[in-house]
Amino acid sequence: MIVLLCGEDLFQVRQHLDSLKEEAARQEFGIVDLDAEEATAERFRDAIFSRSLFVTDSAIFMKNLFSKGSAELKEAVLRIVEVPPAHLSLVLWEEGLPDRRTKLFHVLGKRATLVEKRFLNRFGLIQWIRDQVKTRELSLSPGAVEVLVSLVGPDLFRMTNELEKLAAYGGGQPLDEAAVRSLVEASLPPTIFEFLDAASTRSPQAIVLANQLMQAGEDPLHLLSMVAYQVRNLLTVQDFLGQQPGAQSAEITRRFGWHPFVAQKTLQQSRTFSKKALLTLHTRLTELDTKLKTGETDPADAVFLLVTARA
Repeated sequence: MIVLLCGEDLFQVRQHLDSLKEEAARQEFGIVDLDAEEATAERFRDAIFSRSLFVTDSAIFMKNLFSKGSAELKEAVLRIVEVPPAHLSLVLWEEGLPDRRTKLFHVLGKRATLVEKRFLNRFGLIQWIRDQVKTRELSLSPGAVEVLVSLVGPDLFRMTNELEKLAAYGGGQPLDEAAVRSLVEASLPPTIFEFLDAASTRSPQAIVLANQLMQAGEDPLHLLSMVAYQVRNLLTVQDFLGQQPGAQSAEITRRFGWHPFVAQKTLQQSRTFSKKALLTLHTRLTELDTKLKTGETDPADAVFLLVTARA
């Protein structure tokens, strides 16, 4: 078995990784964790062919081969993937999306099972919250769930923390919209909307906002992913407005299944951006994504490159 696990939603990536490791443990595989940033081709080969009398099958979990692995390590993995040993299970997991233009991805596309985790849409997020509520002493009204989605968005790391906080506060008692609004702050203060406005114009304020977000514990890779996510939303809305110029937020809510709060904010912001500005920002994000995958920069530097790059 060969699996390529990747995606912009790191919470879901790690959750799926844990389930694969649990399954390997149930089958009594010898589990080896490798970080491609530190692993060598020799270490990888040793992990495959070093077997014992008590453990005959191996499961190797390698992190960030695409973005952090050396050329030698990638070549060693390619050779194994092309003719994998019968006793081997190999899981290559990536924090983000791999470069699909590479030989490595091309070969894996034929040999591996691709599992890609993207941010949940509104309907998926509502269902995820409902499933999580069942595992906790927590009861939320339908309206409370909607408010929670609008305030936190698709960040499942933060959503998990907020659900724990709500469960502790509620003590098993039902919570309504007002309770959620009083306990949960709007996502990312200063918001992604503010940061995106500043980043699009390369305003000095963007650097201030970036510093505040990261000092508050925001993961820079997740910050870049959220900006990319919102840029795609804005381009989607602009295309929709090109077809229906007078469309209001209610129509956008129905068309794309977004929460009314998100639809309204995205509609407002789409009117402050030119199509050219959004495409320029999208190009910058694509270029930075390539640099991250090739190791030319790290996530924190990429955030600052986003807001300081020349047009």
